[in-house]
Amino acid sequence: MPYTIEWKTSGVQTRFYGGVAGAEIISHSKEIQGDDRFDTIRFIVANFLDAQQVSITLDEVREIATLDSVAALSNPRVKVAVVSSSETVEAGGAIYKAGLADSPWKTESFSTLEEALEWIAE
Repeated sequence: MPYTIEWKTSGVQTRFYGGVAGAEIISHSKEIQGDDRFDTIRFIVANFLDAQQVSITLDEVREIATLDSVAALSNPRVKVAVVSSSETVEAGGAIYKAGLADSPWKTESFSTLEEALEWIAE
């Protein structure tokens, strides 16, 4: 898998690297949501700054938004920060955010990890 997950006291920080496919981002979501610690987290930081290429379809973005909307039923207190300089990730992030419009989860995109960490600390 082209990502590493670091569990923090109140959340998760993931670093994606190399070539990343939509199926791997879906696996990432399922891995976090399937963990016993999921119900206590307050944030997820998805850092794509080290990803050289991200290939994801519209259907895959919608699937991730659906997975996260369902996960919000068991843990509605999550903030999702997407960190990237990729146009593909930014476009996918906008579609993802629209897919979560009726969800209690908050999501924002950032160009630096520092900005994302400041936002989740608010």
